[in-house]
Amino acid sequence: MNKFGFTLLKHEKIDELNIESFQFIHDKSGAELLYLKAKDDNKAFGVGFKTPPYDDTGLPHILEHAVLAGSRKYKTKEPFMNLVQSSMATYLNASTYPDKTIYPIASRNIQDFRNLMDVYLDAVFYPAIYDEEKIFRQEGWRYDIANVEDPIEYKGVVFSEMRGVYSSPISLIDKELDRALFPDTPYKYESGGDPYTIYDLEIEDYLNFHKKYYHPANSKMYLYGDLDIDEFLQYIDTEYLSNFDKIEIDTEIPIQPKFNNSVEKNIEISIGKAEDPQDKNYAAWGVAFNTFVDYEENAMINILLDTLFNSQSAPVRLAVEAENLGEDYFAYSDCNQENAVKVYLVNASLENANKFSELIEKTLEKVVEEKIDRTALQASINRLEFNLKEMNTGSNTGVNYFSRVLKSWLYGDDPINSLRYADLLKHLNESLESDVWENLVKSKFLDNKHKVSMLAKAIPGLNAEKDAEVSSELAEYKASLSEEDLENLVNKNQELYKWQEQDDSPEKKATIPTLNIEDIEVDVPKLNYDIEEHDNYTVIENHVVTSGVNYVIYSFDLNHIDSCDLPYVRILSNLLGTVNTKSYKYTDLDSKIALSSGGFSYNPNVYTKIDDTVDLRFEVFAKTLDLEANDWTKVLAEILLSSDFKDEKRILEVLNMEASNEYESIVGNGNRYASLRLSSRLNETGYVNEQLKGVSYYQVLKNIVDNFSSEKDALIEKLSEISKVIFNKNNLLITVGAEEKAIKEFKNNAEVFVDNLFEDVYTPAKRELGQRRYNEAIKIDSNVNYVVKGGSFEKYKENYEGDMVVMTSMISSDYMHNMIRAKGGAYGNALKMNKLKEVIASSYRDPNIKYTLDIYDTLGDHLKNLEIPKKSLDEYIIGAINHFNPVLNPTGLTYLANVEHLTGETYEDRKRDLESALNTDLEKMQKYGEVLANTINNGNYVVIGNAEAIENNKELFDEIINI
Repeated sequence: MNKFGFTLLKHEKIDELNIESFQFIHDKSGAELLYLKAKDDNKAFGVGFKTPPYDDTGLPHILEHAVLAGSRKYKTKEPFMNLVQSSMATYLNASTYPDKTIYPIASRNIQDFRNLMDVYLDAVFYPAIYDEEKIFRQEGWRYDIANVEDPIEYKGVVFSEMRGVYSSPISLIDKELDRALFPDTPYKYESGGDPYTIYDLEIEDYLNFHKKYYHPANSKMYLYGDLDIDEFLQYIDTEYLSNFDKIEIDTEIPIQPKFNNSVEKNIEISIGKAEDPQDKNYAAWGVAFNTFVDYEENAMINILLDTLFNSQSAPVRLAVEAENLGEDYFAYSDCNQENAVKVYLVNASLENANKFSELIEKTLEKVVEEKIDRTALQASINRLEFNLKEMNTGSNTGVNYFSRVLKSWLYGDDPINSLRYADLLKHLNESLESDVWENLVKSKFLDNKHKVSMLAKAIPGLNAEKDAEVSSELAEYKASLSEEDLENLVNKNQELYKWQEQDDSPEKKATIPTLNIEDIEVDVPKLNYDIEEHDNYTVIENHVVTSGVNYVIYSFDLNHIDSCDLPYVRILSNLLGTVNTKSYKYTDLDSKIALSSGGFSYNPNVYTKIDDTVDLRFEVFAKTLDLEANDWTKVLAEILLSSDFKDEKRILEVLNMEASNEYESIVGNGNRYASLRLSSRLNETGYVNEQLKGVSYYQVLKNIVDNFSSEKDALIEKLSEISKVIFNKNNLLITVGAEEKAIKEFKNNAEVFVDNLFEDVYTPAKRELGQRRYNEAIKIDSNVNYVVKGGSFEKYKENYEGDMVVMTSMISSDYMHNMIRAKGGAYGNALKMNKLKEVIASSYRDPNIKYTLDIYDTLGDHLKNLEIPKKSLDEYIIGAINHFNPVLNPTGLTYLANVEHLTGETYEDRKRDLESALNTDLEKMQKYGEVLANTINNGNYVVIGNAEAIENNKELFDEIINI
């Protein structure tokens, strides 16, 4: 069958997901298109290209950014940001992978969906990069110098992004492991860009890369949802594909020849100048095998990864822990054209790091000899089953499917092979009776010579030395320039700054497709739940449509916990399920949990009620296929009520891993931690959150780990004490998200569970908040900074209103984006005003400190003087609407019912905020400028970032700490 230039190749049903697939080829251009028909109003589109890199300059990544900066039809500097500001998109992004670049979007509004699709198609096929070289200099790299007396620096959005990525040693080690495993393929290159190589990229190379790879013949197009497919096929053909003739494009990625012998490789990683490198080394072990087409075998290898390496009972994990090799350990698999398993040891001595690979292989040999525990294998298969069954309940199912089908489609295979799972699960369960699992361990891990052992030696200040070399080279480059050349370079940058800061003309703005505010229909989530009050506890029965997986939240009262004990509550949450209980060793718990449920998670949370009081809760989240069965509740009760905190060695193992992970999180998400730090000085919610999840928590945790011999007794006593006072039936809230029949089956189960809980009555604690306001810097081993400034707007504006969402979205996506990201070179920025009466401005992976703080101080004046037409304001309103009506999966709906009950916020309250946003007017926005100016300019700031950059700006801070 041929439709609008497309030939239908295959049509089939995918029963597991309740969808139909239609696979097309466009005859003239050679483009392939997959349509997944589904009863989902959140429609998705995507276009992807196979883009194997040929060096480390990050060419595919820079191009991913650049093509979204203007095109043939859409003439503004950044149509992507225009869409962020004015679209109802539920997903809008682009991503670069080791061998592909994808451009997915999603929206529930059909006209918005058409608009987004067209902007993306025009961007990838007809970008403005050929006419405007400033795009390359903004998104990629440039010699940045504003005045002749200034030093020259490298700047660029991707440059800053990758400096942030490579602040994590794991990112560097992972790429070096790829280089060693796949030395004869494009996988040895950094498609994102090595931050010390990006500036070798020439503009001609990136233009030629686009010419070669961004052709329909190299594209995979994708549509998802309940669509009139004929309309979209006709449009794509008429507007785009009919303009291209099919060509041959060589995108073949060679299969890596197998090694005859395993490889050993040593590399160096950077740590802070003042850090002791003794126990800061890393080790890695990687093994490559199988291509993507070995679907079942690859699934089995991933199950073995869980069973043998990652679970609490995994033999390799237990061996590493028994030998005390390092602070942390983890393993994962890479799934590209060829697959690999990678295992990492974190923060170890050189002696222990050198033992890592040998220990892994000796342990696997023992596993083969003694046979793999079938109960553990069954538990891993069960975990996989839950993941697959929840594949279609994500908040952006269509986008998730797009990423998944490319795992086979990109390499020339049937895209649907990546989606089917019913037969796979059947075969996996049947195979438990055979010795195929041991044979796989032997053939893929032990006898396979295609493996790499890597030692990463920690060198204090290595990145600082590299940066000093770069600065020296730039100084030499500047000195080599004539006066005329230097002035020309300064002028070139000034022209770029002017271009970045200036508004697009009305004519160019008019090219961006927008919705009319009168045409949109929008509501806020409205839940369907019943409440049952019992003597000691309350049950919320939230009726949601699921894929057979049910969700339960047990929310325990924490309001009686003293402030000084809050970090210990978080420590407790990390130990539950990872230490022995009265009846089970921790090595058995993983299997017990997986065989009876989809897993448990434990998190302390803070809720601010509509009367501004704070409700502190400890929440246990559970997933199960059978709400009526009591085996999973028995296991959960065992963990909550009978955990044994006397095993000092085990506690130290878990806390070492937690400390390592928390520091990595601070390095990668410093904006979040800096915002928490600032918020902790503004209100009780912020204070509690920072004690539970911020730098303060990390400092307590790190002190315990570093001084465990003297801290352990008090810690064990504290854990036993607070666990007994948390898991109490008084003021317990149970929220269940499931379909009606399943909820009815749950009630008796809930009653039995509650009967086992403690029932003492406690007095709420009084909290003394640390409200001293000061400007703080926190040094970390990072190449970038996270700069946060703000305060409380309460004395300038009494109440929060929904139109503040429109205002903050408008400022952050326009003015802040232009000044902090485009001009300043930071990877991202944000502005928020919330119901806690906070104003917080933040930057992400930022090369600057003072410059960014100065920009924050101009936000209020910018807003006070803002003049935009009604049409533009309406576009900002439309762009903010999804804040009030997000796409919620069953998990999200379950949590929303929980939040609604605990905060007292109702559907009507959310509707009122939405109405406020819909009625945003310019005059009121300008008045908010005064609020912004007063709050931010008189506020305080927290910077987390590069130690040298902080030292160079030390006069800005009242206090500087090093964590």
